[in-house]
Amino acid sequence: MVMIVPRTTDRDQPRFGKPPGSRRIGLVVAALGVAVLAAFGAERVAIAEDAPSGEPATVVETGVVQALSCLTVTAQQRGQVAWVVDEGKQVAKGEPVIEFEHEEQVRQLEDLDVQLQEAKAQVSELEDGFADQKKELEAEVEAAQSTLELANFREKLLVDGATPAQRAEAQARLDRAAAAATVATEQWERAQGLLKRGVLSQDEAHATFVASERARFDHRLALVNRNLLIKAPEPVERRRAKLDIEVATLEVAVARERLAAQVEQLKRGIDDAKLRVVIVEDEMRRVKRRIDRSILRAPGAGIAVRGMVGHGRKRKVEIGSRVWPGTSLITLPDFSALKVNTQVGEEVVGNLRVGMRLPVRVNTIDDRAFTGEIIRIDIWGQDRNELLDDTGKRAEGLYGAKVYAVDVKIVERDPRVTVGAQASVRFPKPTAAPEVTP
Repeated sequence: MVMIVPRTTDRDQPRFGKPPGSRRIGLVVAALGVAVLAAFGAERVAIAEDAPSGEPATVVETGVVQALSCLTVTAQQRGQVAWVVDEGKQVAKGEPVIEFEHEEQVRQLEDLDVQLQEAKAQVSELEDGFADQKKELEAEVEAAQSTLELANFREKLLVDGATPAQRAEAQARLDRAAAAATVATEQWERAQGLLKRGVLSQDEAHATFVASERARFDHRLALVNRNLLIKAPEPVERRRAKLDIEVATLEVAVARERLAAQVEQLKRGIDDAKLRVVIVEDEMRRVKRRIDRSILRAPGAGIAVRGMVGHGRKRKVEIGSRVWPGTSLITLPDFSALKVNTQVGEEVVGNLRVGMRLPVRVNTIDDRAFTGEIIRIDIWGQDRNELLDDTGKRAEGLYGAKVYAVDVKIVERDPRVTVGAQASVRFPKPTAAPEVTP
């Protein structure tokens, strides 16, 4: 006679070590075996892996219900938390979830904005002044050229002499120049009064002054020309005329060089001012980027869960928490799809495949079972010894055993299934042939 003793695994059985009361059950089974042998003689007894109903043997592993997908907001820089989103709040993609202290950067940005406005004002002032100063320098060159022309004319008159018609024309030119100088002087005096009363602008008054000076210069030039035509030339005057030509030629060259040098200097000043604008704007962009990095936003929609920070005794992220780069600050699990995270032993993992469907039960829901689908199997495994101390290792005899993490997606949706609940998954176990003991 052969007696079949079924060996089943309860779904609430602990995953590691021997189940409670296993020694007592073993003693009872041994006693029954001895009684059978005594009653029937040398009959064989086999312990089968199959259940009484003939269904394949299974192993039940417990796990924790988790969100199927979860986004993480990680610190990119060191800082102190100034604000953090309320835990459990539904946030949308791009919504701020945490801010670091950045008052210093805000003050720095305000100071840079003032510097930027000053730099731009300096550029505008230099550009406006460049045109006026260039005009003044060009006027100096024109005056030097007029002096040179006058010197050439004087030298020509001293050599060729003047006709009566030329003398009459010179006298008429002198009279016109004198009248123009008188009018220009009166206009300048009137402009000074209007400037004091605020009727004229500084630029308009300056233009009147320049016109009066030019009229006086033309009057003096006309007077010199008239005198040259009237007086008889002398050898000394002819030599002086040639010397005046040389001096006037040199003054023209100097005026032109001064114009080129001053224009170049003014351009460098404008370029330096523009460069300062660029530097300040670049610094402002860097400060703005630092401010932007101090505001962390949700990479996707989800329910905010604060992370644990600190050394030693960890606490949830809160205002005032100091964090370092790489610290997980906020997680955004998507509770629309859930999974069970569990582990299986070496004797089970080889029989599993991604996509395999298994029965799942949630401990808080007794009226139904769920369909689970394997979505991840750890291929490396973890030494089970790491989960026990030395005493436990010796007592349980688990040296060298490995466990493998498995994620099982819960296919059906039920609002009663919540994250953090305990759940169990029934995995198939390879069936071994019954062992017959003679």
